[in-house]
Amino acid sequence: KIPIVEKDQYFIGDVKFSGDFIVDEDSLPLDRKLPESEPMFSKQELREKVSLQNGDVFNRSQLMQEVMSIAELYRNEGYAYVNIIPQTAVDEAGHVVNVNLQVEAGPKVFYEKSEIAGNSKTMDEVIRRELRIFEGEQTSSSLMRLSEMRVKQMGFFETVQFQVKPGSNPDQLNVLVEVKEKRTGSMSAGLGYGTAGEGLVLQGQIAQNNLFGRAQSLTGTIQWSSMRRIFDLRFADPYLFYLGMAPVTFSISMFNVRRTIGVYTRGSTGGDITLGYPIGIVFKEATYQILKNASLQSEPYVPDFENLRLFLTYNVERIEASDNALQLSLLGLHDNQARYTTALKPVLQFDQRNNRMMPTAGYFLEFRFEWASAYLGSGGLSDAEYNFNKYMEKTGLKGARDYLKPPSAANNFLRYSANARAYYNFDSWFVLKDWVLKFNFDIGVLDTFGKFIVSENYQLGGMGFGNQAGLRGYYFQSIGPVLPVAKEYINQTNYGLVVGGNKQILMNLELEFPLVKSINLSGVFFFDMGNVFNYGENFFYIGEKTSPMAKDYFDPLHIYSSLGLFSSVGLGVRWSSPFGPLRFEWGFPLVRRPKGTPGMPYGDGVMQFEFNIGTSF
Repeated sequence: KIPIVEKDQYFIGDVKFSGDFIVDEDSLPLDRKLPESEPMFSKQELREKVSLQNGDVFNRSQLMQEVMSIAELYRNEGYAYVNIIPQTAVDEAGHVVNVNLQVEAGPKVFYEKSEIAGNSKTMDEVIRRELRIFEGEQTSSSLMRLSEMRVKQMGFFETVQFQVKPGSNPDQLNVLVEVKEKRTGSMSAGLGYGTAGEGLVLQGQIAQNNLFGRAQSLTGTIQWSSMRRIFDLRFADPYLFYLGMAPVTFSISMFNVRRTIGVYTRGSTGGDITLGYPIGIVFKEATYQILKNASLQSEPYVPDFENLRLFLTYNVERIEASDNALQLSLLGLHDNQARYTTALKPVLQFDQRNNRMMPTAGYFLEFRFEWASAYLGSGGLSDAEYNFNKYMEKTGLKGARDYLKPPSAANNFLRYSANARAYYNFDSWFVLKDWVLKFNFDIGVLDTFGKFIVSENYQLGGMGFGNQAGLRGYYFQSIGPVLPVAKEYINQTNYGLVVGGNKQILMNLELEFPLVKSINLSGVFFFDMGNVFNYGENFFYIGEKTSPMAKDYFDPLHIYSSLGLFSSVGLGVRWSSPFGPLRFEWGFPLVRRPKGTPGMPYGDGVMQFEFNIGTSF
C-alpha cells in the first residue's frame, strides 16, 4: 500500500539566464564574439531554446531537457564541460516557481587525437576521411554527430559509436571511433522463377562493396532466362583522387543486356565512364550552422551540402531491336538496323540517406539530363561498322544474311528526368521500432526530334529493374501507348501493340516492417501509381480526353478517370539472405483493363505475383 498525498500545483514564473558569455540583445555585436573571440549568447536566443512559458505547469524533467539544448550551444563552441545549474525560487503564496539558469562554461576544450577501433578490414583512412572533427581544433558536439552520420552512411558497419575520453591535459579530449564491421561482399547463385511467362531464371552475382578495405566496389552479375540475358561488370571508387579539398568519384561499367519487352527484344552492348565531384563543399559551413540548431530527431534530414554532387557520364551503347510478333519495320516502329548511342549524362545528386545500402531515414534527390548525339561519336561508330561490313562483303567472309541488313544508325535524342526519395523510421515509437516508411517519385520526358525510337521509349509494369521502382500488380512492361495494328499483320482479337511513350510518371509508397529479426525477414505493404503518356499527350491527360477505352476500365476509386494514372496495392516478404536480398511480392491492380483491350488482349488479372533478387528503392 503506497499512500499518495497530492498537494498544490505550481506553475512556471520568470525564466532568466546568467553566467558566462550571456548578454542582452542590444549588446550583441555583429560577429557575435567578445573582444577575446569568445562566443556571445543573447538572453533572447537562449529563451527561444526553452519551450516552457510563463504560466505553464512546472515540469522538472522537461526543464532538464531544455537545459541540455542550451548546453549544446556551448558545446558547439568548444566548451565540452559546460555546466548549467537551474536555480529555482518558489513563491508559496502564488504557487509560482521562478527559474534562473546559471551557466558555467568552463575551459575551452580541443581535440587531442582520434583513434579507430574494430575495423579489421576497412582501412583507418577510409573512416578518417569521413570525420569532420580534427585534431587540434576546438570540440563541437554537432560536428561529432555529423561525423558519426557520415561513417554510418557508408553502409559498411553494423554499429558505429563515438566515445569521448580525457586527454593528456584538462583542456584536451580524445575521441574513440569504435565500429563493428559487417559483411560487405557476397557470392550468390540461384535458380528462380520469373513471372509473366518468363519461367526459370538463372542468376549469379559476385559483389564486394568495400574492396580491399578501400571503400571501392566491384560487382559482376549474370542473369539468364527466356526473357532476359544480362552480363554486367561495374567498378567504383568514391575517392579516386583529390581536386582541391574534395575527392573525385570514378566509376566504369561494361554490359551486355538482352531483354524481351512486350512486342520486341532489345539487345544492347556497351559501357560508360563516370566522374563525380561534391560541388556543395563550398556550402559546408552552412551545414554546420544548420546542424547546431537542429534537434536530435531532425538531424538525419539536415542538409549536409558535401553530399551535393555533380556527376558526368559518357555512355557508349550498341542497340538492336528485333520483333517478336511481326516485322516491326512494316509498322514503321524500327528499321531492323543496329543503332549506336553515345551520350553525355550530367547528373545533379543530393544523397542524404542515412545508409546508402539499406536506408531507413533521410532523402535522395536527383536531376538527370541525357544528350545523345552523333557528334559525340555514334556517327563515327556507325560509319566504321558500315565500312567494316563492306570490307567483309568484298572478301567473301560475310554471308548474305548479315550484310543485307541496313547500315547502322546513330541515335539523337534528349532525355530529362528527376527522382526523389524519402525515408522515415518509427524508432522513436517503441512499438514500431524498425518500421520504415518509404516514398519514391520519378518523372521523365524524352525528346527524339520527331523520330520514333521504340528502343528508348518508356514503358511501365512489373517490379522494375535493379533497385528502380516499378508499377507492381501489372504485367511486365504492359503499360504505355498502344499502336493500332491491322489484322493482316497479327492474328489477335485486339489490334494493338504496346510500344511505349515519351513521358513517364511513377510514385511508390512502402511501409516495411520486421517479421523475424534473427533471420532478417521483413514484410512490406505498398501502393504504386503511374502511367506512360504518348508523344503529343500531356501528363495526366490535362486538357484532353483520356484513352477511349477508359470508360471500360475497372476503376472504383476513379484514380484513372480523375488523374489518368494506373494504381495498385500489395504486400510482400523480403529476406536479406546469404544469397542476396530476395523479394516476394503480390500486387493487386486497382485499375484493371478488361479483356480485348488494345495491347492487353487478356486484360489485367486481380493479382500478380513477382519475385526478384535485389533491393527495393
